[in-house]
Amino acid sequence: MSHGLFEVAVILKGLNGILELAAAATLLLISPQTIVGWVTMLSRQELSEDKADPLNNLLQHWAAGFGHHAQVVGAAYLLFHGVAKTTLATLLLLGYRVAYPIAIAFFTTFVAYAVFRLSQNWSWPLACLVTLDVVTILIIAREWRMERRGRR
Repeated sequence: MSHGLFEVAVILKGLNGILELAAAATLLLISPQTIVGWVTMLSRQELSEDKADPLNNLLQHWAAGFGHHAQVVGAAYLLFHGVAKTTLATLLLLGYRVAYPIAIAFFTTFVAYAVFRLSQNWSWPLACLVTLDVVTILIIAREWRMERRGRR
């Protein structure tokens, strides 16, 4: 049962990494003006109905500050994170023992950064993602411990 949970968690991490790679490629291929135009077009109807909608206002504020620098930084972050997640997930699923401590350290570093971000500006969605990442780290650590003992 626990090995199956490990496989599911790692596969989901790998799929998330693939989605991040696709998002990075999309960010690099589309101009900032196009992205801002999409946000404006998609939120126009909602703003006409409710000018105080917090999500819509957040998207508008984000789009107003979105430029080439933010696009490159966002794409670089997604690219690095996507490659790392996909590579680590693959190595973990193939049973490479060295991948366990590296994955734990990598994911813990990003959890620490996310917790720092939460301390600066609370976000329920980010808090939920951090919680899932902590659970994933614990699952990987448990699997690693079982691998070192030579049993599953």
